Amino acid sequence: MKNYPWLINTYNDIVNYYKSKYKKNIILISSTIDLGINILSYNIGKWILCTNKKKINYCNQCNNCILMKKKNNPNYYKIIINNKKEKINKKKINPIFHKIYNLIKNNYKQVIFIKEIEYLKKYINNTFIDHLIKSKKNTYFILNTHNLINIKKQINNKFTIWKITNPNKKICINWIQKKTQIKKKKCLIAFKLAEKSPLKALNILNKKYWKNRKQLEIKLIKILNIKNKLDLLINFNSFDNIEIIKWICVILMDAIKWKYKVYDIIINDDQYKLIKTLSKKLSVFSIYKSIKIWIKCINSFEINTVNKKSILIKSILNWEKFLLKKI
Repeated sequence: MKNYPWLINTYNDIVNYYKSKYKKNIILISSTIDLGINILSYNIGKWILCTNKKKINYCNQCNNCILMKKKNNPNYYKIIINNKKEKINKKKINPIFHKIYNLIKNNYKQVIFIKEIEYLKKYINNTFIDHLIKSKKNTYFILNTHNLINIKKQINNKFTIWKITNPNKKICINWIQKKTQIKKKKCLIAFKLAEKSPLKALNILNKKYWKNRKQLEIKLIKILNIKNKLDLLINFNSFDNIEIIKWICVILMDAIKWKYKVYDIIINDDQYKLIKTLSKKLSVFSIYKSIKIWIKCINSFEINTVNKKSILIKSILNWEKFLLKKI
């Protein structure tokens, strides 16, 4: 069974829940960060449909398991609406709901998986929920969300909710090390920069990201020490990854932590020289304004129609004010 090690206990708990007398046919799996809950949902769906289960494991040999592996099981229906930029309206939603209602009428055991249900928030009304709750016993709904707060009012206590937070750090670091063959300290920094998402940490550990991070560290120390005109535009390509921009925000937060001597919660603990320099040269107000500039830049990137290059240049130039003078 392919499952991420930090999700094994959750998988076991959910499967045991389905084996109990008091199960509901709708579960909602929630995590605020990328922990691989889509794989978890797939494995649970596969177990439900398996006709030759071995306790908490699916057999991988029955017809349903084979069809699941081929992504061609007619009793497993997947609904994905996960594009923030996509305009979702009734014209697009109604066929999806119609399909769900038709599936519910079917007498076969079936699983309906809805990924990132928060995008349907506007359309999750009482009628929709009632249809799910009143569906046949052999119809199972597995819903996923990364934004539970956004839909809590609609779902109330009608679904069984499984919240997955703070995966076991030791398990995650061991998994990252095994995947990357990189030293533990570097894996730990990436894990913290990725907000405790081991999957996101893998992207952060790529060579290009780490090289850009180092280049910006050297450049920033030089600028802050000699108080020369901001020269970051020369390193423009170093900013091409949104994760690098997020790193700038984190390093600025680390500088505030240094000011208040809370060293044990510093994330970039391989960049103390830069953190100390930022903390010494900039006031808390300047650091706060700098963070605000970069958060605005990140938010602008979410808009499909903006020119990212011009937004980035503007952000770099605005940052100059707070790097070159103490306010």
